[in-house]
Amino acid sequence: MTPRHLFTLPVELVIEIAQYLSSPSVSALVRTCHRAYDLLNQVLYSVPVKRLSGVLAWANCAEKQRTMHHLLDHNLISVLEVKHHALWYACSAGSVEIVTRLLDSAPDLPGDCGPILSCVAGVNRKQIIMMLLSAGTDLARYDFGQVGELLSGWAPEDLEAPRALVRHGLDIHLVDSDGDNLLHRAVKKNLPIADIAFLLDEGLDINHRNGLGRTPLVAAIAIEDSALTEKPDIVELLLQRGARTGLPDNRSWYPLHQAVFDAKTWAVRLLAQYGADLEARTSYGETPLYMACSVYSQCEKVIKALLDAGTSPAAHVTGRRGEKRTPMHLALAKRDPIRRGIRVRYLFDAWMAMSPALPPADVVFVAAAALGEVGVLQKLLVSKTVNIEGADGEQRL
Repeated sequence: MTPRHLFTLPVELVIEIAQYLSSPSVSALVRTCHRAYDLLNQVLYSVPVKRLSGVLAWANCAEKQRTMHHLLDHNLISVLEVKHHALWYACSAGSVEIVTRLLDSAPDLPGDCGPILSCVAGVNRKQIIMMLLSAGTDLARYDFGQVGELLSGWAPEDLEAPRALVRHGLDIHLVDSDGDNLLHRAVKKNLPIADIAFLLDEGLDINHRNGLGRTPLVAAIAIEDSALTEKPDIVELLLQRGARTGLPDNRSWYPLHQAVFDAKTWAVRLLAQYGADLEARTSYGETPLYMACSVYSQCEKVIKALLDAGTSPAAHVTGRRGEKRTPMHLALAKRDPIRRGIRVRYLFDAWMAMSPALPPADVVFVAAAALGEVGVLQKLLVSKTVNIEGADGEQRL
């Protein structure tokens, strides 16, 4: 008896048998000969709707765009039943051809498919987004984070796309649950200068205050907002574009106080350069220099930067008991002898440089003694302008 192979059977029976095989088995069978390919290619790519999304996902992950084209060739009606998934995978693969076929086959596609723009890949990103906009995709569906992603990461030559998004109604004035606007987000994520400049060009509020009362300028300085990344280029851009240095947060801290607290000397210098009030006070009356001289901080370079910018070393804070304390009092109270010596020297030299505009003070006498400035001590003693007597009338240094 002559052996019979599969393809001697009636075509209808072969196709019926193939439909009971798994996709890998059909795929292997199709590759055995031209006859198998001609007969079973349609079976291979005719995928039930319930499995179609999974096959599309596999084709996308495996970068099998040809497979996706074959699925469209053999399953266009079925694909349109899961059109959101098909378009999502095509956009994430950056396939202009497949996106075009889907849009041409179903002109109303974007209207009911959710925030599809968020999945567009970097490849062909501009072209696909412009196609989806032309097809009428609904921009009202995008939340704060999605809007931020859509507007970031564009090359200068592709800025037409994000501008088109804004022009078509993408809401760039959204805020998140913390009250941050998109500028806060861009600053905290340390996005490229070009992204921040774009947001400013589109009219975003550069002085918007979030739930903590912080502006994007403060967010670019504060360590807890920006991790440990230094951002002098971002801070300078914001200052150049009109960020105000005189807006306090909910604690009544000004940007300069934040820069001092986080010991960011470069930020102190930039803020001073752009006119920040060197004598601004918190609700407790603390000036930036007073804060820098706190016994708990390590801000010697910040102290020097503030003094170089012209802040007064004599500005005092009235304590709870009515006592007046200057930055020098804090410096002299520093336990670390090295840091104490550096701070006292900086403050003493600044005080001397500003005299006679600044009157002598008892604390200056103590500082002169600590630094061994004999000439200054003699001058102060002769002038009798300082009190070196204690409460009991005894002289003491």
